[in-house]
Amino acid sequence: MIRLLMLVWLAARAQDTATEPAPSPTPSPDAEAPASPAPEPEPVDTGPMTLGVARTNFATVVESYILQNQLDEAMPLKDKTGKRWRLRLERIESEKVRELAPNRFVGCAFMRDGRHRLDVDFTVDLSGPRWRVKAVNIHKVDGKPRFKYKGAERVPL
Repeated sequence: MIRLLMLVWLAARAQDTATEPAPSPTPSPDAEAPASPAPEPEPVDTGPMTLGVARTNFATVVESYILQNQLDEAMPLKDKTGKRWRLRLERIESEKVRELAPNRFVGCAFMRDGRHRLDVDFTVDLSGPRWRVKAVNIHKVDGKPRFKYKGAERVPL
């Protein structure tokens, strides 16, 4: 619960700082011209993400995505059949995260919509400075799979 509250607080804090313009100081007549701001450091390319680091950070990226996209405490999701789901997070399986491509990983979260239990796969891109969820797919509904993985590709059943 504390982790969830921290994620909500961090997301709200990030939005506040991103939308508020920085106050511009009023220069005094005696003051020298302000120095130009230092350029932001360029992101350092650390190479491909390891599976261990991806497993450590996967749950945080997915929880943040769910919090940002939920409405009335449920994340809406429309599947390929056109059915609309209102999903509530039960738990995330960080131990079973697997690599699809360099810096691209997939793992599952168990979610509920009423009496239905869904296994939802989140594809996460961990390259660059902004980690993000790239795809959300319903893998199983009530234990019945909709597709399987063959390497990095999803194969419909």
